[in-house]
Amino acid sequence: MTRPSSRRNSSTNQLKAILVLPILLGLTVPASANVSRWTELSDEGQAAFDEQKYKRASHFFKIAVREATRTEVGDANLAVSLKKLAESDIAIHKYREAEQKLQQAIKINKELGAEDPEAIRDLLELAKTYRSVNLEQFGKTISVLLKQSGLNKIEIFKTAEGDSRIEIRFDDKFTKRITSTDVDRINMNKTVTFDVHEGPDGLITLSNIKGLKMHSKMWVNLTDTSFDPNGDHDKAIASVTARKLGVSRTIQTVLPKPIYDRILAAVERVKHPELHSPWHKQLQERVKSLVNGTTVPQTAPELSVKSKIDGESNSSQDPAQVRQ
Repeated sequence: MTRPSSRRNSSTNQLKAILVLPILLGLTVPASANVSRWTELSDEGQAAFDEQKYKRASHFFKIAVREATRTEVGDANLAVSLKKLAESDIAIHKYREAEQKLQQAIKINKELGAEDPEAIRDLLELAKTYRSVNLEQFGKTISVLLKQSGLNKIEIFKTAEGDSRIEIRFDDKFTKRITSTDVDRINMNKTVTFDVHEGPDGLITLSNIKGLKMHSKMWVNLTDTSFDPNGDHDKAIASVTARKLGVSRTIQTVLPKPIYDRILAAVERVKHPELHSPWHKQLQERVKSLVNGTTVPQTAPELSVKSKIDGESNSSQDPAQVRQ
């Protein structure tokens, strides 16, 4: 009499044989079927994008990327899907994801020896909307110190008013003692954000500061600070505003010229990556060489993005070389 366990084992072996048989006989799915499926997904995504249904477009392009990754559709088609997915993500304000996808598409095209000027233009245009700062641009020594301090990412956006929003991320929140007659400690959350505005008179203001506290007899929230190059007796003046229990207080101090010059230089780098970002210049030159030798404007052609936020992407590293 056959035992139940033996029957189950026999059935299992038969099932395995049935699953393996097509492989042994070479009955795999033809590449043309993969391409057909990828084309169908791409067409669905493009139709949704044209109708400004960007979330739906992102959904189809994401599946198309998956299809191109796991099948024999080809790297060129994978790069196309990554670019289209990035454009859809930009439209729904998923800037971080879009930057990564465009970098990956540019890298694939470069490896294939057939670069896509449109993908590079998209990344340049995104650089007006979102910028992730590569810490390596500060030099090896400083980048190591920044990482040791727990800083792992700096991102820059543009607000609806045209100002720059800075977002700094740390591994963890921390408190640090400092040498000052008025303030003895500062505290930073895991994420610190603030807006940067430069007025026509040269006044630089950091506003909407969140995640930063300072201790002066008691802990207070730092909310705003400004740097005026034309203060009393033509000296640069720093004003710092803090709030506690609904009460605000502002203190002022004179800034040495070298310190103000550094602040001004940092603001310039934030506002004008096309002038100060090595990777931005590299991409501009690459597009010039790809498009029949025609010059490329400092601002790339606009994407069809329905967005209230514009911003920038910066790194001293060529994005085509970024490891995904």
